[in-house]
Amino acid sequence: MKNKGKMSWPVLIVLALVGLWLKFGNSDDGATPTDQKTTNRDSQAEFGREKRSAPPTKRSTDRGSPANKSTSKSSSPKSSSKVNRDLRANRAAVAKLKELFDQRQSNVVVEVWGEVVKNLRDDKVGSRHQKFLFKVSKRQTLLVAHNIDLAPRAPVKEGQLVKIRGEYEYKSKGGVLHWTHHDPGGRRPGGWIEVDGKRYE
Repeated sequence: MKNKGKMSWPVLIVLALVGLWLKFGNSDDGATPTDQKTTNRDSQAEFGREKRSAPPTKRSTDRGSPANKSTSKSSSPKSSSKVNRDLRANRAAVAKLKELFDQRQSNVVVEVWGEVVKNLRDDKVGSRHQKFLFKVSKRQTLLVAHNIDLAPRAPVKEGQLVKIRGEYEYKSKGGVLHWTHHDPGGRRPGGWIEVDGKRYE
């Protein structure tokens, strides 16, 4: 009765042998544990060699790409100060447009960044005008009327950020930006629409 619940030595030995067989002997190709470790090490080393010998991506080697140029420029103090100046100027322009709208003023030249919200049909009455909605802030959206008899069409897309210089005219829905082109008579500074760094004037 004292030995009840205790396992005999032969049973323990059998269990140990089964455990060893399960751990090391259940290999499909008959390789020993040492062989398997060596194979794993060899394959890992080969993978490491392949990784090291793989050619670098085009992005990392293409130093002339616009992305890398902008990165190198933005890291310089000169370019970061220019960005800060542009941001301040744009905030001032947005505040000016709100003020013009609140005071119902017109015939004021502004230069501002915004998002193209929607392209509209061209206005073909009289001089042809390209028209689209242009959001400058959460509260103010402008209608842009760009004369395509005097200037090239600007290739704007919905959701795109563009910069516009033009003359603001008050309208109850937010206002209109026109004179976004050169002055054919040369009597006044012209306007433009800047898309991806190119101006259409």
